[in-house]
Parts: sequence; C-alpha cells; structure tokens
Amino acid sequence: MGYHFYNGKVTARKGSVDKLRDSLLSIFTGYKHSKLKNINFLEWRVNLRITGCIFQNKSKGWMYFFSEINDEKLLHELDYFIEGLCKRFCVTIKLKSFVRSFYQIKYYRRETRYIPNFDEYNIDDKSYVLTYYFNKNIDGMQDEEIEYHFNKRISRQVKDIETDVKDATY
Repeated sequence: MGYHFYNGKVTARKGSVDKLRDSLLSIFTGYKHSKLKNINFLEWRVNLRITGCIFQNKSKGWMYFFSEINDEKLLHELDYFIEGLCKRFCVTIKLKSFVRSFYQIKYYRRETRYIPNFDEYNIDDKSYVLTYYFNKNIDGMQDEEIEYHFNKRISRQVKDIETDVKDATY
C-alpha cells in the first residue's frame, strides 16, 4: 500500500515520498515559468498539496492516503523541504504544515477547518476561490455557472494531488 515498516516505524515508501517532492517541485517550477506569476495561486496550490482536501465526499491527497504513518520526522523533513523550495524560488508564501495536517487528519478528520472541505463551500466561497486564485471574472455569472467553473477547476487540482498517491501500491 505504499507504506514501509521498520523498527516499529510506519512511514511512506521512499518512492512515494520522492513522487510527492517531485510534484511540489513541479508546482514551483510551473510558477517560475508562468507569465502570470500569481503568488496567491502558488500559495493555494502548495497548501492544497500539503493538506489535501475533501471534495465530492472523498478525502483526497497524500496526507490522507498516508494518515497511518507514525514517522513524524518525515513530516518535519517535508516541511523543511518546502521551506527550501520557497527560498530556492525566491517566494514568500504562508505555508501550511505536513505535521499539523497529519494531526488534523488523525484527530479531527472532518471537523477541521485547516484542511479545505470544498463540499461545504457556499456560492460566495466558490466565487472567492475563482476570482482570487484562478483570476476568473465571474461578473454576470449565475450561481450554476459559478458552480460549474468551481467544480471544473477543483476537479483538476484534485486530479493533480491524486497523482501523488497513484500507483502507491507498487
């Protein structure tokens, strides 16, 4: 299942961790080469990759998949890795934490506000996400159109975070 067991430790397989690191690096690289340079979108994507989310009544993301680990050292290393990417790419963003995400998932699962639950977003929340992070002009849109564009964009992001755990069983 992508887990590695040794000396009482339950951790993620090295290949699974490497895949996550590569996906984080690709987010920063994409930002570096983007013409828009939307720092808010970068921050949102990185934090979504860290925390995962709930969408269409399913828990999504690396932290949810590996929520049974007990290797807190790995989580600290991942937090440090992301801080290093921020320095390397000269960006200042407010980062969420793998360590905190782990504890939120482990002890508060669906009650946490730290991890986005897109199923609970109202039309104002969805409008905000579309305009602030995706630079989508929603002027004159009906609620159904906002729902459509929100679901389309979130589905794409969820698909991206699911690639972090795809084939984790090999």
